[in-house]
Amino acid sequence: MQQNRTVSRLSHETKNKRSKNKLVSCMKKCLKLMFLMLLTAGFVSCLKTDNDYPQFGEGFGIITAVGDNNYFEIYTDLGNTLKAVESYVPSDEVSEGKRVMFNCQMLSDQQMVNGRPTYDVCMNYFYNLLTKPLISESFIQESPEIRPDSVGNDPIKVDFAEFGGDYINIRFLIYVKRGSDTKHLINLVWDDTANDGKTYLTLRHNAYGELPYERYDDAEYELGVGICSFKLSDLIPEGSESLDVVLKWTWYDGQTTDTKEYSDSGTFRPYNGIRIGNGSGTESQSVARTLFLK
Repeated sequence: MQQNRTVSRLSHETKNKRSKNKLVSCMKKCLKLMFLMLLTAGFVSCLKTDNDYPQFGEGFGIITAVGDNNYFEIYTDLGNTLKAVESYVPSDEVSEGKRVMFNCQMLSDQQMVNGRPTYDVCMNYFYNLLTKPLISESFIQESPEIRPDSVGNDPIKVDFAEFGGDYINIRFLIYVKRGSDTKHLINLVWDDTANDGKTYLTLRHNAYGELPYERYDDAEYELGVGICSFKLSDLIPEGSESLDVVLKWTWYDGQTTDTKEYSDSGTFRPYNGIRIGNGSGTESQSVARTLFLK
């Protein structure tokens, strides 16, 4: 597996305060819609039914085709094709191969095209979705004096995680320092040394020393939320159709800055659209600052 030495980082501020507030408001609205979608599985059922297509849909996908007059197609993590026959997305933001988190309005009933459920839509907006390869444990251990600390061991909480398409999509929470330009590092480490038939994944975070000394230090720190996507399908062994996944992370224990390891598990099958995270979402509601990903 190709190793990724560069980890993507979270930006905390924009230069224009009004633009930032507008973007944050829009992003929070999108995340709220996504959270409701995941709770009800509405998008899963609505995009796979022949009757009463919904007015709106949200989800994850990859731009697979780009045409004239701002036309493009998205292949969703649920195995549907969305044809953007109308779009409010600027054409210069649309490029083939880009992975996105989208919101659209349905304009047609389901059509079967090349054996795939297909819909005409008006694309309201989308955001680039940070998509990264896994880092293997054996790669980290090749340089044990440097790489473990570089990947990071700082607290990070899985707010929700879902399997979709070839990917696992993870919404996470971290503490960030108010007014700081420090960019945090996020990675997903695959333990390729395990031999018990399970796939162990650990979400890792490097805060570069910017951690609260008290659990709720609201004066200096605030809670931030972000989303990352990692490809899992390459890990499926030949002759198998699924993976038994154990997802682990380190977060605070109660009201103190002491930490402990948490975990959740599920079975990954490409394009099953199954949510696995514990993700009550209660901690992120109304108090979390949205972090844009680079």
